[in-house]
Amino acid sequence: MGSIEKKWDKFQQEDQKKWEAHEEKWKENQKIIYNLLADIRGLGKRIDSSISALEARCGLHSEAAFRNGLKAILEKSFGVKVENYLDFDQEGMIFGRPDQVEIDVIIHNGLTILCQIKSSMSKSQVYTFWRKKEFYEKNTTAK
Repeated sequence: MGSIEKKWDKFQQEDQKKWEAHEEKWKENQKIIYNLLADIRGLGKRIDSSISALEARCGLHSEAAFRNGLKAILEKSFGVKVENYLDFDQEGMIFGRPDQVEIDVIIHNGLTILCQIKSSMSKSQVYTFWRKKEFYEKNTTAK
């Protein structure tokens, strides 16, 4: 073997060692990245659940505050009676299973208006409200 071939072999061996060292470092970095991603996902889940808890808490309070404010305005300005109808759907007519039913009701000179106070409603929620209306009619006219 000539001098150039020996140098070439030595160069290839050193180059192979460098690649192996880089590959080992890359694998270590990949493990670190995967661990960081798992930590981030865990934090994301905790943040999501915290935000959901806050939304639920604030949503209930703000809905009640809005309902009370609207009730006061309607009763004082228009002379209507505003009630919160609460009943239990034993037959599951509304949700397909027994559950509590809540509807906001406005009454004026014998005219009954049912309301749903929400920031937005999907098509399925409109359909659910329709079933609540039917439940209300069935249970209040039968009494």
